[in-house]
Amino acid sequence: MLERRSTVTVSVFTILAACLTAGCEPQLGHSEEAILSYFRNSRVNGGVRRAWPEGQAYVDRVLKADAKLQTEFAALRELQAVHSLWHREGPRWRDAEALGKRVADLTKLVETPETDREKLLGELGDAVKELPAGLELAAAGEPAFVQGVWNTLAMPGTELGMDVREVLPQLEEPVRLHLRLAKDVQGAAEDFDAARKGLAFKDAAFQARIDEQYDALERLLRERREAFLKYAEQELAACRARLETIDRRAERLDYEYLTNRETYLRDELEAMPKRLAAMIDNADEELEKLEREAERAKPHEQAALNAKIAFTEQHIERLTVEREQLQACIAPLVRKPGQAEAD
Repeated sequence: MLERRSTVTVSVFTILAACLTAGCEPQLGHSEEAILSYFRNSRVNGGVRRAWPEGQAYVDRVLKADAKLQTEFAALRELQAVHSLWHREGPRWRDAEALGKRVADLTKLVETPETDREKLLGELGDAVKELPAGLELAAAGEPAFVQGVWNTLAMPGTELGMDVREVLPQLEEPVRLHLRLAKDVQGAAEDFDAARKGLAFKDAAFQARIDEQYDALERLLRERREAFLKYAEQELAACRARLETIDRRAERLDYEYLTNRETYLRDELEAMPKRLAAMIDNADEELEKLEREAERAKPHEQAALNAKIAFTEQHIERLTVEREQLQACIAPLVRKPGQAEAD
């Protein structure tokens, strides 16, 4: 369900660059909580304070390893979005070149014997376990601290706070369903029903199979988006409730993190309808291009172009309705306490 861009990778590189150039002052203490607060804030794009030299080297190593892993996750994330699934009446299903490229791209993502993602996950684990000199461990000791680091590196967005070590199967599941559907359609190109559009086949049994696969994938993607909306709503409520009672001075690190997390979640929610707006803009541009082509097309080309124009117009209408519905759903979630509804 990942209706989101990969902000985590960007934030990690931004934070690392800022620390190297500006120093991230003032310096954190040598405690576990200081290191964990650094990771927590980096995960939600928040500001960080520089640690002591060995501690800073530790967080740099961990975040660099994590950034590489997040870059590998990025392609999988794109296929979690509801609109990564081609519309069932779309022309691309019958475009052999477009479908062939999709199959090749999806295969590369999930059918390699030993993926770079697994290797990078191992490197991240090694970095997490290489504790810095001078770290003052609490009574629970090293195992508890290491687990605490993994907890702070949990995916804060679509994966609903899942441990980064466990998120890969979650991300791969929709991609494998995308691939199975694309392969099956590719293998039945001779069975397309010429009287209908998109995923329409002459064989009734095969049609039922494709419909079942398509519906299951669409349902999964939409369920995950709904799950994220619910998760974000609950997390925002928890952040705001805690911020109402927190002692800003005595619990400074917690206050900073909760403030950053609230902002992060609001930004993630607000980005969802914005991405739909960007898709609408792209579709508008495509429509204008098709209309120009139709004006100078030869008679035998008109039918195909008119079909693409009609589909694109319908696609824009569908996206517009969905954006409005999503915006209406998100508006009360991102509204700050005391903010008027009209704002």
